[in-house]
Amino acid sequence: MRTGDIDECASGIHNCINGTANCTNTLGSYKCTCKSGYRGDGQNYCIPDECQNYQILSNADRKVTNDATPLRCDNTLGPAWFRFQGDAGTKMPTSCISSHRCGTHATGWLNGAHPDEYERNVTRQVCFSWILNCCEWSVNIQVQNCSGYYLYYFSGTYSGHQCHLGFCSTD
Repeated sequence: MRTGDIDECASGIHNCINGTANCTNTLGSYKCTCKSGYRGDGQNYCIPDECQNYQILSNADRKVTNDATPLRCDNTLGPAWFRFQGDAGTKMPTSCISSHRCGTHATGWLNGAHPDEYERNVTRQVCFSWILNCCEWSVNIQVQNCSGYYLYYFSGTYSGHQCHLGFCSTD
């Protein structure tokens, strides 16, 4: 600290968000930055960073190459952010998947493109294929581009049909 400089951080006369932001003293002022796991400007908001707070779906039986066994029902999956990783592949398929695949009866696929990095968080439709209809049931989800991988905000499946609907994955 230089002579004549007031350390706003040490004296507590700053407007950084208490608990989720750090205060850094600068000459004649200060800077607020969100703590790790949060994003924002540190003064007006610091919200959890989805790209650092997610659950992993890694089962190989979620892949489009798997048949309907073991039979899965994702109606209670979430609400939370999920990432496909490992044996499950890396993302949701973006074209119709025939029913009785991915370890379930009605297969969930992303009806739309994955977001570009600059788009951050977007709303997309997940369609559930059944027999001859590629979109027999659907739900809206959030999809996040995390610079190299995608996150999906699932809050169960189509509420009007409890089982067996599941979210599919691919490489």
